[in-house]
Amino acid sequence: MRNMLESRVLNSRAEEEEEHGLPLTALLVTNGVRMLTFKEPLQIEADREKLMALKLAFFFERSRKYNQALKIYNRLDPRDFPDPFPAFLKLHTGFCYLAMGKWEDARTDLELVVVQYPATHYERAARFLLELLDRHQRAERMQAQNPLERADAMFAAGNCPATVDALNRARKQSPLSPYYLYRLALCLEETGDLQEATDIFNQLAGTAGPFARQANRRLLMIGHFYGGSPELKQDAEKRAVALGDTEVVKEVRQTAEVTRKPHVVEEIRQWKEQPENKEGIMHEVLSDPSPSFQRDLQAMQIQLDPGGEDDSGNEGTGEESIDPEGQESKQTAESTEDKNDASMDARQRKLNALLGVRSSEDTDQYEMARPAVHRWPARFSDGVDSTKFILLTQRVRRQFETEDGESYDLEGKTVVSHASGILLLRLRDNRSFLIRRAKIQNGNLVTDRITVSLDLVYQIAAY
Repeated sequence: MRNMLESRVLNSRAEEEEEHGLPLTALLVTNGVRMLTFKEPLQIEADREKLMALKLAFFFERSRKYNQALKIYNRLDPRDFPDPFPAFLKLHTGFCYLAMGKWEDARTDLELVVVQYPATHYERAARFLLELLDRHQRAERMQAQNPLERADAMFAAGNCPATVDALNRARKQSPLSPYYLYRLALCLEETGDLQEATDIFNQLAGTAGPFARQANRRLLMIGHFYGGSPELKQDAEKRAVALGDTEVVKEVRQTAEVTRKPHVVEEIRQWKEQPENKEGIMHEVLSDPSPSFQRDLQAMQIQLDPGGEDDSGNEGTGEESIDPEGQESKQTAESTEDKNDASMDARQRKLNALLGVRSSEDTDQYEMARPAVHRWPARFSDGVDSTKFILLTQRVRRQFETEDGESYDLEGKTVVSHASGILLLRLRDNRSFLIRRAKIQNGNLVTDRITVSLDLVYQIAAY
């Protein structure tokens, strides 16, 4: 589950600068008006810190560090924020629980969003996540005796926590094949267990097996965009060259150079320079004693202990980064924030096609996903009738579900992108392709790029 976020929370400065720059007279007048309308008065520094903490939690969520995000989300009180941030806080708390497989905790927060914020995109997003949760729980009730069969079913359903559980049970009985090890690592990465995922990817990448290249590509992504160590990044790049994957290395580096660093990192660094900031929510957040939390803060050079800020290991760790799919990535020393966005987007699209980055089933339906991106509806047709769609997902063999829940058998039908758009084909083996036309015939998907078995097809998304 990825990219289900609002990037303005990380990078929007306008509201913060406007409030923080209010003169005292304006603040008194503003608070007088707020009192007349039964709103809480503005406490500028305190409110600024709370928003900063929210943005940091959101950043961790984008980085798939769900435990770290929840540490902060659970410290924050929704009543301390003006709309729409309370809805955002509860929705994203529920999402983190859902991503980690904590179903009941997720349900509690998501149902609150549905009740408290009706007729909003937050409610629609929460309802979709609740439907996803219900599907996961129904799938988990399957009584498959063989843990590998259960793992296959859970993976096909996009239920990574249950896939991890099933594969861990399977490997207690016998060693997993590279095929299942790779699936396990993918799901560990999706659920935020980057360390164990990295260990398995390294194991696979160091062999001459069929998943060496795919595993090493994930290591490249973790090294450049998910906080992997400089050594991990360098080893993955060297291994990629040995595997003949030099084009991917080039694209990863170029993408890292042109993508932007979240403003919240620099914001916290500036906040730390103010000697009076010895208490309050940000001080509480940064004082969390968890070793893993402190390591993440140190990697971004925003920990409270100044003794760790000069650690050479911080250079280029990528903790200030997000997968290119999420539009926020590491800012290298040579890069600047005002790089050409069109160039950046083009590189990201090419990189995604090269890497075949696995996207989860809900990415393109989520109401908060990259609102600035225009989606061009595609269509499928039998030559007589035509149906428009944004997303087709094959959850049941040979049945494709649209974003509104309708199911279609596409045998014999042709799928065509909008004249101004493109189709993203996602396969179950972690590959992705940009295509413009596809036809389902004789159990295969025949496209203008490749022909694959229909059983391999997971999604067709219109852009």
